[in-house]
Amino acid sequence: MLAQAGDAAALGSLLARHRAGMFAVALSVLRDRDESEDAVQDASILALARIGDLRDPAAIGPWLKMIVRNVCRKRPRVTTPILTGGLPVANSVDPQELLERHALRDWVWHAIGQLSQPLRVVALLRYFSSVTRYEEIAAGHRRPSGTNGHLAGGAGTGAVLPSRQALGRPQYW
Repeated sequence: MLAQAGDAAALGSLLARHRAGMFAVALSVLRDRDESEDAVQDASILALARIGDLRDPAAIGPWLKMIVRNVCRKRPRVTTPILTGGLPVANSVDPQELLERHALRDWVWHAIGQLSQPLRVVALLRYFSSVTRYEEIAAGHRRPSGTNGHLAGGAGTGAVLPSRQALGRPQYW
């Protein structure tokens, strides 16, 4: 058999002829089209490396299917999803825009971290929760609300949050 002798054309032809059967075996085991394609490719590489181990050239079809079945069995049953950390996976987002949004997010969280504890609580409740009215925030903290809508006697007296200029602009803007 030419494939066993190392003839590349014969090896390619042999794998092409048996590819459909190899894919059918992989698909029956893995039940996923993409994973099956990968398994057939891995099995083909393994078969090429071990073609010299084939005893009966007439049994090449079953031998290739056995290799595919073994490759599939070694693959994990359930693929673990890749955690993207909230990043969009689609290519529809411009990388520059994505970088700017993440830089802004980091700057906002850094600025919030610089606030005093009472101001930080007010800011988080006001801008990052469903509690948006100062009267509701004051009621949750058992503090009276001032006449101008700010919390009286503490956080929010005079101004709820420092301005962007007071907090400093991020270096990358």
